Amino acid sequence: MVLSASLLVLILIIATYNHKTLVQVMEKVELSWIGMGLGCYFLNYVTRAYRLWMLSQKQVSFFPAAVKSSCLHGFYCYFLPLRSGDLSLPLLLRLNAKLPLMKGSSILLKARFLDLFSLGLLLVGASLFSAPQLQPFIRGIFFLSGVALFILPYGAVFLLKVGNNRLKNVLSKRVGEMEVTYFTGREVLVSLFLWFWSGCTTFCVIKSLSIPLNFMDVWFLAAIQLPLQLFPFQGLANAGNHEAGWLAALSLLGITPAEGLPLSMASHVIIICYVAVLGSLALMLPSPYPVAEPGVTPDT
Repeated sequence: MVLSASLLVLILIIATYNHKTLVQVMEKVELSWIGMGLGCYFLNYVTRAYRLWMLSQKQVSFFPAAVKSSCLHGFYCYFLPLRSGDLSLPLLLRLNAKLPLMKGSSILLKARFLDLFSLGLLLVGASLFSAPQLQPFIRGIFFLSGVALFILPYGAVFLLKVGNNRLKNVLSKRVGEMEVTYFTGREVLVSLFLWFWSGCTTFCVIKSLSIPLNFMDVWFLAAIQLPLQLFPFQGLANAGNHEAGWLAALSLLGITPAEGLPLSMASHVIIICYVAVLGSLALMLPSPYPVAEPGVTPDT
């Protein structure tokens, strides 16, 4: 918590020091691209809700339970430190769909495995087909990192399912008795599709800030920045991770740190607005199960 708060304070100090440049960047934002980015952001979470519905084997209704749970989960993941918001999904599924906590935890685990697999494919694709100015050594690092990312989830599932008893016992202490299965083609396709919408959101934010990158460059930036969303050490509201990812990607794509810093901070402001709107709308969605009145015991 101290680390997360420190990262936030550090980013705020840097933003204050560079406030004039940041204001100049924000004044030139193209609102039409901001609106399209917001639309892509919502489509991302509609797709996530569909994946929740699918992974629950239709035990969770798509609307409002899966949509509400998915949107609130995204809100908590973004604003709470150290990825602690990720743990809210089983609780949200319990509250909104009366799903057992162990079942919700299994869904969360499989969703994260699917995210790693999908991001691995994205990294491999970005390293092969984008950013022609990228040095071969750097391109090779991203390619191998992508391969490792999409092999890791399959290896983890394999060990959980068919590993020797001693290894399975050690792993079960980490994940409990959660059901873990291999991915289906449909699950992978849906996961790739939600990251497609996330990349489109990044593309719209970049266009709104008039950053001189082409469409394929944007996917390279997304391939660097998106994995940092899964990194456990982050500041409040993703402070630090967002700026680091954008600065690294923009530098590799030929934009100097001096130019990239205000752009990365401006993009963070835009994304925070997207998340705030998402969370507000999610709270306004009807609850699938009403809160029990005082003295009344809810059904179990």
